Amino acid sequence: MIVAAIFCMTFLLVLVAYWIMPTEKMQAVNKELKSLLQVLPVSKIIKALKKEKKKDESDDTSKEE
Repeated sequence: MIVAAIFCMTFLLVLVAYWIMPTEKMQAVNKELKSLLQVLPVSKIIKALKKEKKKDESDDTSKEE
């Protein structure tokens, strides 16, 4: 739960910083974000997070027994 709150706050801070940025800088950031998303294996990261969540849920049910 705390991790989600930290992620949400970080996302909001980045969004505000992006909104305040001058147009030239914003265009440079857009270009870099596009190249970063092409390099990062986003789908594999999402699958790994889903597997970890399922594992955590199965661990929680075993503790209840």
